[in-house]
Amino acid sequence: MIFSDFLGPNQEMPTIEDTFRFDAQAYTSSNATGPVSIIPRVYNVSNKPQKFWWMGMTSIEGRGDANVILAPGGYQNLDNGMYLGYGKNMIMGTSTPGTALAYGNATEGYSFDFILEGNKWYRVEMSFTVDNMNTSSDTDNVRRWFCRITRMF
Repeated sequence: MIFSDFLGPNQEMPTIEDTFRFDAQAYTSSNATGPVSIIPRVYNVSNKPQKFWWMGMTSIEGRGDANVILAPGGYQNLDNGMYLGYGKNMIMGTSTPGTALAYGNATEGYSFDFILEGNKWYRVEMSFTVDNMNTSSDTDNVRRWFCRITRMF
């Protein structure tokens, strides 16, 4: 599933069992080298409280929680903020191509396990990018969110 520009809550976002919806809250601009600008979240979209467990690793650190009971319409942040920026912001045909580039913390990925009552286990992987659209203007940058949900057991 590919979701661009952090689609709103009324648009199709990935869900598990029509109960939990995954999303990302963009709380500041990503138009910099490597700002902390998003928070991944899980929402309870059902009409009753739901219990779950989760544990995950980003490319920077780990997080997790256990025996969480989430109210209808409630959400749980899955990180304290993740790096999402345009990185080196190179432009095809303008920038000098690199031959030995050093890495930075411009973009952070996330993989976590999500376990529901009844021993239902899912692996959720989130990747985020900022595409500068090969221009030097920040006004046309596009944030993209890629999310894969796999039933493990």
